[in-house]
Amino acid sequence: TEVSGLVLKNFGDKFLNTSFKEDTVIGINQKSTINNLKILLILDQTGSQDAFQIPIADAIETFVAKLRAGPFRNISFALFGFSDPVASGNLIRLDYTEDYDLIKSTIKSGDFAAGGDDVEPGMSGVIQGMSAFPDADEVILLTDNPAKDPFLTGSALRSLAFTRFHVSLFNTDDNLIANFGNNVIFYETLATQTGGIVVRSTSPVENFTAVVDYITANAKSIRLLSFTGANYGMS
Repeated sequence: TEVSGLVLKNFGDKFLNTSFKEDTVIGINQKSTINNLKILLILDQTGSQDAFQIPIADAIETFVAKLRAGPFRNISFALFGFSDPVASGNLIRLDYTEDYDLIKSTIKSGDFAAGGDDVEPGMSGVIQGMSAFPDADEVILLTDNPAKDPFLTGSALRSLAFTRFHVSLFNTDDNLIANFGNNVIFYETLATQTGGIVVRSTSPVENFTAVVDYITANAKSIRLLSFTGANYGMS
């Protein structure tokens, strides 16, 4: 993110009356540069997901602690569920909140019985989720199968705009994971184009942990552009 020196006053008094040379970078170790993090969880609510999503709910506070150990202060989650068809069943909807007990209970009370256990309308889920929560900083899709609607990949990418996209792709069947192959390329396209990651394994919690570690290690720094030696302080 590039900002002009005129915005320095928003960083607090400790940044005033300080000269910044051209291309000065405020690193991620300065927590004041990343006060808030909004994460949108897009949840596959098809029939195979009940056993997968509950462990994620139970581990939410662990994930938050890992993010706070990095450069982030306030971490809020929004929840958007999809099924097959994408709008069928009792779908989870929760606006951004830092009430982690509410996040856990909302996931656990969700209906994960709709639809089948095959390729899922994941791209439709991404598009609708971003339409509902367009201000997400990071999007994490939790599913156990590749997308059945790859023709919507371009639309899904446009809906993400500047939001980073990650996929936690998990299944208890090692052979199925090994055979995902090119079927996952459409999710990988979204992740690659937005700077995200796709993680595949048989453990939903391990997958989600890998995504959280990636977000923390690749936090976006703020780049300050100025004339060399210019002083933006208010003396």
